[in-house]
Amino acid sequence: MDPKAFKEICDQFERKRQEEIFALQSEMLIESVYTKKGGIAAHVRAYSKKVIDIFFR
Repeated sequence: MDPKAFKEICDQFERKRQEEIFALQSEMLIESVYTKKGGIAAHVRAYSKKVIDIFFR
């Protein structure tokens, strides 16, 4: 495989993962502000697991 093409594929993959992470961060912040269930630590733990799942699926 061409190294430039491989790098472009990797860059696209990384951008997609970053978008997923940013979306999860936004979701976590909104959920922690608007829900009274659990504290911020519980939300961070739950969303940390989601982030880990993104990288190890």
